[in-house]
Amino acid sequence: MQAGILVVQKSEDAALSTPVYREWAGSYLWPSGSKNRGIGIFPRNDHRVEKLDWSGSFSVPGLVSNSETLNWNTEDLRLFLPFTINGDFTVLAVWTRGRSEEALGYIGQFWKYLQIHRGDQNEQERSDARRGKWN
Repeated sequence: MQAGILVVQKSEDAALSTPVYREWAGSYLWPSGSKNRGIGIFPRNDHRVEKLDWSGSFSVPGLVSNSETLNWNTEDLRLFLPFTINGDFTVLAVWTRGRSEEALGYIGQFWKYLQIHRGDQNEQERSDARRGKWN
């Protein structure tokens, strides 16, 4: 593969694998989790990747409750990995995996993440002003 960056779901943590895989993985990103069911970011061709710390919380407006279904934090959601490529491009790698006890399942994880991190993540103020406030 001649890709610049590989984003691989269901990959294995190179730190817990064979020397050959560790050498191939290079300076990779891996969110904490199990040894062999994660999302890996593997830079190629002299690209650099750096994990970003996006964290936050959200509560359903108008409802007061300690229920986990109405309140959540970024850390409660699995396999979301924001990172930069060479310090120039911001990327969000996502692998949504549902659990039977989750009320919202696969797409619900992504919806929750979007609720927590609302707003324009691309930081392109000049082009946003030209397109309007709805952007």
